[in-house]
Amino acid sequence: MPSTNSLKRIKLFEKLPPIFWVVITFELMERAAYYGMLAILPYYARYTLGIPAGRVGVITGVMMPFLYLLPIFSGALAEKFGYRRQMLFAFGFLSTVYFLIPRLSSFELLVLGYMAIGFGIGSYKPLISSTIGKATPTEERNLAFSLYYWVVNLGAAITPAIFAFTFPRSAYVYAYYVASSLLFADFVLCFFFFKDATEPDRTLTVKRSVLNIWEVVRDLKFAVLLLIIAGFWFMYAMNNVVVVLHGLEFGVLPAWFPPAGVAVFNPLTIVLAGPLLSKAVEKVDTLKAMLTGVIIYIIGICVLGFILDFYAFVIGIIVLSMVEGW
Repeated sequence: MPSTNSLKRIKLFEKLPPIFWVVITFELMERAAYYGMLAILPYYARYTLGIPAGRVGVITGVMMPFLYLLPIFSGALAEKFGYRRQMLFAFGFLSTVYFLIPRLSSFELLVLGYMAIGFGIGSYKPLISSTIGKATPTEERNLAFSLYYWVVNLGAAITPAIFAFTFPRSAYVYAYYVASSLLFADFVLCFFFFKDATEPDRTLTVKRSVLNIWEVVRDLKFAVLLLIIAGFWFMYAMNNVVVVLHGLEFGVLPAWFPPAGVAVFNPLTIVLAGPLLSKAVEKVDTLKAMLTGVIIYIIGICVLGFILDFYAFVIGIIVLSMVEGW
């Protein structure tokens, strides 16, 4: 007789359509590639390439407009021409860019390389969540998106941990080749196993899509909510580069601790504690939960910035991560 846990796993796979598990695999590998690359970037750019600390943040900063603005247009293009076609383009493009990045040794070329990464991710970013929304039954949608978010953080924890604890710092450059391989695997899987959840809408135009978004953001309450969320993600973005450079430049990280390991604390906290934290605050008023989270997040940043001690540094990151997890 199969065990109770085995039966639960079988029921979970039966609840969600096969296409969900295909796109979740895409997301796991793409996020593993992206966060593995981000984990090594501060040390690699600062101490391998010799780029000044003040410029390292610019390298990732140039990605952000592509990551968060391009999806407005790429989502419309995917609706018009098909998700599969656009995913194949994004995976092939990103695999090539990641492979070429180690050959870019100057600050200016690295900025261009990371703009290309932002373009590739921005052209793919909205397609996974949209596919999940379209292909998943309404009654299972919350479960699907919870698993999706959990898998994102699992991918974000795996590759930084691998590079932190199995690779010497001199080999951090291989993160780009690992990322390239993961995106190539996504390309192959997409080519053979992915089909669009719905037929493309050839009548849709990018202009119409943008106008639809404008109608939504004209709502004042929604616009304020977007502003609050944007402020939160502005603070969160510091985790990728600034926090690591702070630990390195101010001697907070001891010599025995690998710099890439800093990137493990955030996603691992969410993987382990996120479901419990979400459950704990689900009955709390949304505004109260949001304001409490912002206050705790600010406290975490203050701990990181003003207490120059490794263990306080780790506690600060965990506090920030717990707030993100709920």
